[in-house]
Amino acid sequence: MYLIDQEIANQVAQTTEMKYNLTERMFQATEEEAEAMEMEIRNQVEKETGSSQVARAVSIYLPLLLENEALRKSKTNRKANIPEILTAREASLIAQREIMLNEKETQQTEQMLQRILQRQEALQSE
Repeated sequence: MYLIDQEIANQVAQTTEMKYNLTERMFQATEEEAEAMEMEIRNQVEKETGSSQVARAVSIYLPLLLENEALRKSKTNRKANIPEILTAREASLIAQREIMLNEKETQQTEQMLQRILQRQEALQSE
């Protein structure tokens, strides 16, 4: 994953209960498997938004947003200095600053992250 070393992600998954199946698979995966999952997300978002920058931002910050609770609880996270992201808005603003999104891209990133979060929550309640 972009902001989390895969070895750290594996440790988080082993020691902390994960909230979503998607991110649990990403955190438990090998580096190659996680990259493939991220690329799948990136391609899907780019197809939906038409923006490679939005797709990049979503693929970078989605795991941190979805599993913010697990990351917060994890002792491994404290050692790894992984940023805490609590909302789609916060993620989009960090992405705006870190990867130079314009205002439209920032809004699209927030909307996509929110949509994916809602989809994941709906899947969990089934």
